Amino acid sequence: MTTQHQKYRAALNVAEILLPMLNPAPNQITITCRPQTPEKVKIEAFVLRDVEAVTRWHAVVGGELTSEPHGEQSVRWLVRAELAGIPLELWTLVDAPTAVPLPVRERHTNAAQAALGEWIDAHGDPGDWSEDVRLAYAAQIAELRADGRTEGAQ
Repeated sequence: MTTQHQKYRAALNVAEILLPMLNPAPNQITITCRPQTPEKVKIEAFVLRDVEAVTRWHAVVGGELTSEPHGEQSVRWLVRAELAGIPLELWTLVDAPTAVPLPVRERHTNAAQAALGEWIDAHGDPGDWSEDVRLAYAAQIAELRADGRTEGAQ
C-alpha cells in the first residue's frame, strides 16, 4: 500500500468519526491527497451560507475560527483544526455585511476533541476499532454533549 493510500485510509477513518460530530451535517466533505504530496492530506467540509453551523462545528472540533473577505461581496468563515493528525478546514461563504470587524480569530479545544485523542492513544487507529470500542466511544461523546461539555472552551 502506498503512502497516498495510507493517508487516504487515515483521512477516511477520521471523516467517519467527524461526520456525526458535525451538526448540522455539511453540504459537502472532500478529502484531498495528491500523489506528489500525500503527507498534505486534508479534509474539507462546506456548508452553504451558515455561519452558525461553522461556529457550532468550531465548538466541537476546536482549532482556529477566522473570517476574512472573499472577493468583494462575500466573507469566508473558516475553522482550521486537526483531528487524529489529519488537518481539517470547515467553512462557509456568506454575503459581506457593511460593517463587520475582520478578521475574527478564536482558538480553543474542547472535551470531545480531548476525548478522541485519549481514545486514539488507548485504542489506536479509529479504523481498527472493534464495534464495542466504537459504541463505547459514541456513548462517551453523547454523555459529553448531554452534559454540555462540547460547547465552548475547556
